[in-house]
Amino acid sequence: MILVSGFITIDPANLDRATELVTALTTATRAEPGNIDYSFASTLGDPGRLRITEKWEDQAAIDAHMVAPHFVEFMGSAGELGITEVKIMKYDVTNESKLL
Repeated sequence: MILVSGFITIDPANLDRATELVTALTTATRAEPGNIDYSFASTLGDPGRLRITEKWEDQAAIDAHMVAPHFVEFMGSAGELGITEVKIMKYDVTNESKLL
C-alpha cells in the first residue's frame, strides 16, 4: 500500500474555487481502480492550506491516476488558485494496524 500526504498552499481568496475543483477531482478519483482513500481538507486556522491524504493499492494505480482526464483537468485549472507552496510526499507502507 502507498500513502500520499502533504499540502498545497493557495491564496485564501480562492478557497471557493479550490473547493469546486477539488470536489470534482475527489469524486472521480475515489472511483478509480486501486484507490482506497482520497481526500482534501482545509487546515484549521489557515484557510489557504489544503491538506492532502491519499491511500493507494500500488504504484500502478497512482500512475494511472496521474494521467486520468479528471486529474489532468484539475492540474490545468490549478493555476487559478494562486498556489504559493506544494509539499506532497509518498510513503510505502508494509503494515497497517488500528491505533485507536
